Amino acid sequence: DGALRPGLFATARVNLGTRRNAVAIPARAVRSEAGAHRVFVVANGRVSERVVTILDRNEREVLVERGVSAGERVATERLDALADGVAVQE
Repeated sequence: DGALRPGLFATARVNLGTRRNAVAIPARAVRSEAGAHRVFVVANGRVSERVVTILDRNEREVLVERGVSAGERVATERLDALADGVAVQE
């Protein structure tokens, strides 16, 4: 209708819906290889490798839909030295 012309500015909000079961984790905790995203969850002195489903990411955080639950601890350092079942110091 001509309300917005070249050189003018507007503010918009886009509703992308909500995700109830998403968990935010540090981006450095995610290891991506061959199209699969993996995270090492730390529990009882050992790591457990998990394949995760990513909803969104930025430089600092990754929003995970499946594979990690709220409250679980994830490894963020020396991921290349980890494998499923490896003992770690907590």
